[in-house]
Amino acid sequence: MFRKSPWLAGLPVLPLHSTEKTDYRLRKAASEEHLCTAEVGIELLKLAGEQNAAEVLGYYFKVFNQGYAAARHQKPTLELTDAMQWLVDYQSASASK
Repeated sequence: MFRKSPWLAGLPVLPLHSTEKTDYRLRKAASEEHLCTAEVGIELLKLAGEQNAAEVLGYYFKVFNQGYAAARHQKPTLELTDAMQWLVDYQSASASK
């Protein structure tokens, strides 16, 4: 996408060296090392020293993947997963500050 859009052509390119493997489930990546946009965002937040924001985005991404997988198999997502519980707890802790 980045190389195909003239709107993005003027933006700087940052080298990203990650050991993470993709967890994206919407489309199959050509390689496990090809991260989706959210995963790249997580890695860039880490590089910027924004560990908390990277962790929160990571949990939202897990919830997205879980919801997508359930919808793909036409299963309800009524049960609270570990990732959902983490976000609920995080939100509660943030609201009480």
